[in-house]
Amino acid sequence: MLTIVTFNTRAQGTIEVTVNDIGSSKGNIILMLFNDQEGFPSQEDKVYQLGKVKATKGTIVYRFMDLPYGIYAVSIYHDENDNGEMDKNFMGFPRERIGASKHSRLGKPSFDKASFHLTAHEKKVVLIMNFLN
Repeated sequence: MLTIVTFNTRAQGTIEVTVNDIGSSKGNIILMLFNDQEGFPSQEDKVYQLGKVKATKGTIVYRFMDLPYGIYAVSIYHDENDNGEMDKNFMGFPRERIGASKHSRLGKPSFDKASFHLTAHEKKVVLIMNFLN
C-alpha cells in the first residue's frame, strides 16, 4: 500500500525594519507594509500589515512576521502628537516625519521604487525618518 502525503505550505518569512533618525520619544512610529501599489504610501486601510511602536529617540526595530514570499514595500510616519493619523499641511504634504523603503529624501515615494522581494526567511530593511517638504 502506497500513501502519499502532501502539505499545502507556502514559504514564509520575516521583514525586519530598522528605523533610524527618530527625532523624539513622543508618540508612536506607524509602520505600513504594502504588497500592492494601491494605497501606497499612506492609506492605512489598504495596508497588508500595520505595525505600531512607541517612539524612541534614535532607532527602533519592528518585525513583520509570517509573510508569504513576494513583493513588498514599507512606509512609515512618526505620529508624534499621537492623534492616530498622519498630519498634513494645507497643500497635503506630511507635517510629520516619514520614510519609505529604498527611498531617497526627495519627492513622494512610489511602490515601484520602494518595493523589494522577500525570497528568504528574513529580509532586513533600513529606513530613515525625514520630512517630505
